[in-house]
Order: sequence, then structure tokens, then C-alpha cells
Amino acid sequence: MNFTAGQIAGALGRLRQSVLRQLIPVPSQPGDVNGRETKAWPLESLPAEIQTELEAKADARGYRNSLHMLGQPETAWQPKVPFSEVASDWQEKAKKLKAALALALARLDAPNPNSAESERQGLEEYRKEFGYTITVRHWRRLLQRTLDRAGAARDWHRRDIYLHENAARPGGALNPGGVALELFQPVADEIT
Repeated sequence: MNFTAGQIAGALGRLRQSVLRQLIPVPSQPGDVNGRETKAWPLESLPAEIQTELEAKADARGYRNSLHMLGQPETAWQPKVPFSEVASDWQEKAKKLKAALALALARLDAPNPNSAESERQGLEEYRKEFGYTITVRHWRRLLQRTLDRAGAARDWHRRDIYLHENAARPGGALNPGGVALELFQPVADEIT
């Protein structure tokens, strides 16, 4: 069975381009993805580093081996609460994050992406959308979280992949800081 660079990258949680760079010296075979001809590689022909990384990911995720993991259809990431049911302030934050990351996500397929320039522009886009700055480290974490959630499908148009982990329904148990308010009710009663 042969696998595309996108399938391998999705399983590894890496960018397709980084996997393709490692596959340059490895001969590919014709493959078919959704009726489109593409390059594919048998698992045994992959570089040892990639094979080792795949085995570690498969073991960590509870698969028998990397072949079993790659052969399974990828399940799309789902938030705790569907996008249409989360409070509007969470939806608005997700829309802003989508806009802030749009340029960086569009540049992922560039032949020679300049990561420093992409990060600089990404931080500026974030500041424009949210009105405050964040660290490069936090911006990278947000980008990687989005990549992980999108998976190999790379469907950047899904609004739910931009939701905060603590997004809740209106009047839900979590406030924007992620604290379960009902846990403090006994303390509030005692103070009263």
C-alpha cells in the first residue's frame, strides 16, 4: 500500500512540505487521491527517521503499527460543543483567529516559505484582528493547533477548527477564562 506526502504528514502532525523535503531522494510511485493522480510511497521505502516517527505516533495513538494507522481513514477533529451552539463571543474569537491565520495558512504550499517573514506577518495580522500582540511562541502554538485540527484534509474553511478549547454554550459552565463557576458556589455561599 502506498501513501501520499499529505497522508504521511497528517499522521505525523507535520507540514506536507517538511515531509516532501525528506522524500526528495526516495523514488515515488503513481498514486490516486480522489480521482487525482499524485505521488505516493510504500511504507518500507520511507526514510528511517520517518518510519521511526510513524511507529512512535502509531504506538502513542493505540494502533497496531504505522501501516494500520496510515490505512485508517482520518477522523475529522470535532470541538466539545458544535460551532453553531457556542456562545457568540467564542464564535467571534474563532472568526478573528481564522482571519489572523489566513495568510500563514495560504503560504504553507509556497515552494520556499520564509518562516520568519510569515511569523512577522502572522503576528501583525493577529494584532490587527484582536487589538493586542502575542508572542511568537503563542502564535506558533495557535498555527500548529489549527494544522493538527485540520489534519490531512487541510480544510481551512471549517470555522470550528479555530475555536478555543474552552468554548461553551451561552450561559455554559465555563467562562472565557475556562473556570467552572459552579465549583465556587459553596465559597460564595459561605462568604454571603
